[in-house]
Amino acid sequence: MPENIQELRNALLAAAHRLAARGLVPGTTGNVSLRIPGTDRFLITPTGIPYDGLTPSDMVEVNLQGSVVEGNRKPSSETPLHTRIYHNHPWAGAVVHTHSMFATTFAVLNEAIPAVHYVIAGMGTDIPVAKYATYGSEDLAANAAELISSERRAILLQNHGVITVGGHLDEALHHAETVEYLAELYYRARSIGSPNILPDEEIRRVAEKFKTYGQR
Repeated sequence: MPENIQELRNALLAAAHRLAARGLVPGTTGNVSLRIPGTDRFLITPTGIPYDGLTPSDMVEVNLQGSVVEGNRKPSSETPLHTRIYHNHPWAGAVVHTHSMFATTFAVLNEAIPAVHYVIAGMGTDIPVAKYATYGSEDLAANAAELISSERRAILLQNHGVITVGGHLDEALHHAETVEYLAELYYRARSIGSPNILPDEEIRRVAEKFKTYGQR
């Protein structure tokens, strides 16, 4: 984890560029934020600026009351959503909001993405849909934060997009990419047949195995 505010700004900018490069945030849609460790503040991308035009200094520092602490830009229009998630879930270290195509397709259908592949286990047993509310509103923030938990780290926003949460920035980004992978897989499988859905008990078993996956 970066140790100072400039490194955090650089990390957040890199995350925004990564989302754009993968096509998860078309135009100026979506946003990403990062909690500043040891504080009640977070950095968030600004509103209405194309991703390829962002610089580290454009990242806006906001407190958990939603007020700008430092920065020359207006923060994302979805700042209330990020604020509510950080306030309600102290374990959350980063929040990613995308409008990725396949996942948003299921959000428009008001359909959860089920466990079509075991990689969903890092985020929960399915990816449910939060009830629609106007973008940037407190109602949307409440609907989203209510569904998120330490066991459910990805949700869809009805007729809107995707929210993923992680203990750190790389985790939240990885979840955003995985949601889109699962959504496309589910879409393609449904186009030619009836996908087999893994049971909750298997997903929980995989989640336990994930705890020891990879290098120490």
